[in-house]
Amino acid sequence: MSGQPLMLGGTTPAYIHHRSTRAKAGNPPVNQNLEPVIYATCECCRGISIDTLVLPGGHRVPIKYQWEKRVKFSNNRCLLCSSLYQRAVGLDIHQGSLVLRPKHSVLLSPKPYAELITYSGDSSDCFHRMIPLYTVEGDPAQEIGVPLLDEWLNTSSDRSFEIVNHWINACDKNHDCLSEDLWLNTGIGAAARLIDVSKIGDTMDVRIVEFSKAETRPRYATLSYCWGVDPSSAYSTTLSSLKARKERLSYVTLPLTIQHAIDIARNLKLRYLWVDALCIIQDSEDDWKTEAAKMGSIYARSYLTIAVDSAQGANEGCFNIRKEFRVSFCESKCTLADGRESVLYIPVDKIRYPPPPRERKNEPLSQRGWTLQERMLSPRVLHYTAQQLYWECRSRPRLEEESFAFCCKDPLVSFGGISYNGSRGLIRRLNLDDPRDKVLAVWYLDLISKDYSGRKLRFATDTLSAISGMATLVNTKLKSEYLAGMWLDGLEWALLWFRTPSENSLPRKEQGQYVAPSWSWASVSGPVSWRLGIRYPNAPPRFVIEEAMVKLSGDDTFGAVEKGSLKINGFLVHARLAKLSPKTNVIVNDWVLAGVSLDYSESVGPVSLLLLFNPPGGKHFYMLLRQVEEQPEKYCRVGLLVNDFSVHEDPVSTRQAVTII
Repeated sequence: MSGQPLMLGGTTPAYIHHRSTRAKAGNPPVNQNLEPVIYATCECCRGISIDTLVLPGGHRVPIKYQWEKRVKFSNNRCLLCSSLYQRAVGLDIHQGSLVLRPKHSVLLSPKPYAELITYSGDSSDCFHRMIPLYTVEGDPAQEIGVPLLDEWLNTSSDRSFEIVNHWINACDKNHDCLSEDLWLNTGIGAAARLIDVSKIGDTMDVRIVEFSKAETRPRYATLSYCWGVDPSSAYSTTLSSLKARKERLSYVTLPLTIQHAIDIARNLKLRYLWVDALCIIQDSEDDWKTEAAKMGSIYARSYLTIAVDSAQGANEGCFNIRKEFRVSFCESKCTLADGRESVLYIPVDKIRYPPPPRERKNEPLSQRGWTLQERMLSPRVLHYTAQQLYWECRSRPRLEEESFAFCCKDPLVSFGGISYNGSRGLIRRLNLDDPRDKVLAVWYLDLISKDYSGRKLRFATDTLSAISGMATLVNTKLKSEYLAGMWLDGLEWALLWFRTPSENSLPRKEQGQYVAPSWSWASVSGPVSWRLGIRYPNAPPRFVIEEAMVKLSGDDTFGAVEKGSLKINGFLVHARLAKLSPKTNVIVNDWVLAGVSLDYSESVGPVSLLLLFNPPGGKHFYMLLRQVEEQPEKYCRVGLLVNDFSVHEDPVSTRQAVTII
């Protein structure tokens, strides 16, 4: 029966047969069912039990020759033999044994596990490999702490919390993720309020605690979540409810996600929690502006951020049931010395690190604008996704599946479509002596282009506020004037942004919401990108910025703005936009120019071309401008043109100063 897949109930699943025909020889198919695929073992592996594993020499496994013979030449190979052999490949092995260890104190598993010890001739020359073990409810192996298979089905299980506590302890002990407070020199304060999650009496109720500016904040967790399509204000803190909530806040009246966050904080022995809906007075504009300006600081100074990736609204909760087992198991049944029956399950898939969590990219939390800086600035993030738990700290990522099966060397993992060294790597880069160009490139190309600009916001006016924390941190490195999402340092290049295709093609001001001046990427909705590489070699700008300004709408230097303007001196030529099916083109005299990227909906009419760059042997880059009807001496940007046409050589072009708003 070696190599024959079994289910826990003894039934062979139908899909195993057609999936296994596509799998490589010796590799079991990936199970996409809640029932794990179980494979029988050979006579050498069948006797593995807690009795044999605890012996001084452990459970003896075949010598190398027998392994090779069994694995390479047997048509009915034992997948456990194959798995053990793969783990020892490349080693000059003469003998080996499996030994039970009480727990894995250094790497991944806080539970007992088997350790494959292989010897190459000399008993002092040995190599160690971790082999996870599992059992079922009521088995004698459970008495010594061997975990249950079904503990992996729910992210609220005791097993999951043990894993999280292990990650936290390992980070506390081995990393310095919490040692540097990057906000000490920003002058930005801490949260005004926290939730004390200590139970009140014999209830689950909590209370809100207020702090003075001078008080040191205790250790706390933060919550990153989606409010939902139509968030109810019933659970939000208001001016009228604050006083009562400082005495008692009813646990049962809170949405499920916040209830779960309170439960998580309690399980992790954290007394305080910060949740925006509860800790910011939602009907006070002054309090909202004050606390929103501190949002980056609040998350950056937290002990841990709880990220609820898979929930679309606050009523869906944090915890989820695992949708699949991504590994298969070999089963070892035996009768112990005391006469009791026991069974152990050993993973046989050699996972080359669980695949990058692509599911995070499509999770609801990764689509929301505010949650980007919540993740980027938090020193440590615990992700609750639809499939498993993910851990991020400033030193490395972890996946729950690491503790579920044997994993090889771990590369840097991609979260939410952004490399772990991408925009999250910006935090590290700010502490280094990297060129300013690199920091600007990460800001525009990684943070804004690849991630933030494509996210959604309930209120478009939050566009700049939702990344003000990131801008505050970047400014500690750049020391540059901030202009509605742009930096004065490198502004010439930054003006080369263009809107990539999206469903919403209207500029936000035409939607009745002023967000930013038209020359800023923040003035349009939807994803944006940039032409050329930053500091394009041998391509100095063909214009001069004479003046740049924005007027803030509040006290946050990096937050929302009321207006802005840019005075530029450069080559200008008048033209017009024409719809020449199927695209819009620019017409200058008798020239028809393609390469138009409009900032909003298709339009026609008079425009002016402002030359920005003309790299040697390359395309020419122009900003498309249109006069403002109410203020004809001023212009607004309507798009970008990339073409071979040389406007400064055209006889009708003039060099003049223009003001763009």
